[in-house]
Amino acid sequence: TPETASRWFGARVLPDMPLLVRFVDPRSPADKAGIHAGDVIEKVDGAAPKDFMEFSRWLRERSQLNFTLTLKHGEAEREAHVRLITFSQLLKQWLGADLQELTPQLVNQLGLARWGGVDCGLLVSSVEKGRAAERAGLSEDCVIAGTQGQPLHNFLDGFEFFSKFDHGDRVRLSVLVPATQGDLILGYQPVVTTLKVR
Repeated sequence: TPETASRWFGARVLPDMPLLVRFVDPRSPADKAGIHAGDVIEKVDGAAPKDFMEFSRWLRERSQLNFTLTLKHGEAEREAHVRLITFSQLLKQWLGADLQELTPQLVNQLGLARWGGVDCGLLVSSVEKGRAAERAGLSEDCVIAGTQGQPLHNFLDGFEFFSKFDHGDRVRLSVLVPATQGDLILGYQPVVTTLKVR
């Protein structure tokens, strides 16, 4: 499957030629586009990928999120129009917060080196009023460090963890909460909170 650290396709594709779809995640972009197990992906935007790696690279690295896939199932050929979703968009839908991966610059700016640097979690850049993140006590500049004992280093970790839960499920989060004086962050305090997903 061409899932990457940035966007969701939602179909398991065999890493051989032909590109056979083995499974489609319910409610995924692939599912919404009408892609089914047993489909063979022949073309992406009119061009035939030479192998699985090229197919995966095209979905992962092209700037657009919209793709037209030419599919074959038995003798029937059809087109599917799929719109990939970024993991940051999905996490915002599920949690009600804008998250971002940490960079060395952010780590230095926020003083997060002692907590694991760029691998210490996902930074909360904003929180939607009345949504799950706010109700769990998250605010701007908090860092979601882990979930139920599992560390979160990047968007892919967040997607793989939170996609397992249904609407209304409760999840324990390990969070680094900033101690502030005005706009100045003096340091971080680890806390545990419970968040209701979606």
